[in-house]
Amino acid sequence: MKQRKEKNTSYALLERAFLIIYLTMMLVVIVVSIQDYARAFYLTSENGPIQMFTVVGYLLVCAVAVRMHLQGTVAFANGVAVICLAMGLRELDFQDRFTTMSITKIRFYISDIVPLSEKIVVAIMVVSFLSYLFCFIKKNYRNFLLAVKGGYKAALLALNGIVCVFLSKLLDSNPSIYACIVEETMEFAIPYFFLTALLLHGRRLSAPYS
Repeated sequence: MKQRKEKNTSYALLERAFLIIYLTMMLVVIVVSIQDYARAFYLTSENGPIQMFTVVGYLLVCAVAVRMHLQGTVAFANGVAVICLAMGLRELDFQDRFTTMSITKIRFYISDIVPLSEKIVVAIMVVSFLSYLFCFIKKNYRNFLLAVKGGYKAALLALNGIVCVFLSKLLDSNPSIYACIVEETMEFAIPYFFLTALLLHGRRLSAPYS
């Protein structure tokens, strides 16, 4: 009982701490955008401070998820860790950092420029990840939809993160500088939604009388 209370308290403190950090950063971006457009563009540019904080956010989600998995608190925490790690690496442009061209482009797999061995290795990695992602979604989507319909706060926070993922991808194709600022700011919020959802869910499962 005492151990559950301590775990519940730690999750609550982490949740509040990350809320303060993220709200502070969002406020900074908004204020700077109003006062100094050029500086706001720098903050939200590729490899800029906001993007780096986004990567840190994904790593924090991974760390919390791994801890919950090891403690046996949340059954699907290992899947969250793997997916958020992949999203963090994507933010760091790992999809084309060590290969001839971006592995997310169809051209990578059909181009004569890319060595066959590179294509095979990358194809195995991509297929393995997509298979894992498919199995994760298949296993958890029913419970997730039920939780969303039931108004479960953790599920709604996770849904906000998922919506932000798709909206940011839509904005990614917009060449407007304003769209770039909104996109990076929205991407910055994604790990926050996932992190608070995970902490809130873990806090509920760790409650003394849950």
